[in-house]
Amino acid sequence: FAGLAYTDDVDPETSLVVCNEPIPERGKGFQARELGVPTIADDQFMRSVVAVADGVGIDEFVQPVDRGRQIALF
Repeated sequence: FAGLAYTDDVDPETSLVVCNEPIPERGKGFQARELGVPTIADDQFMRSVVAVADGVGIDEFVQPVDRGRQIALF
């Protein structure tokens, strides 16, 4: 789906963490802050997903084409 991939781990290779806390004190949002990984609120993330080039709605989902880069999401 538009080169995005979900993972349970936060590490320096993580591109983005969805987190609604502005300054999280624990969890994946906190880990992201410690590692310098950007965070984004879920509503902003969903608005951004809609604007992804070549994206499709979930009802129109088709098998993605491997474009070589994936983004880890939480």
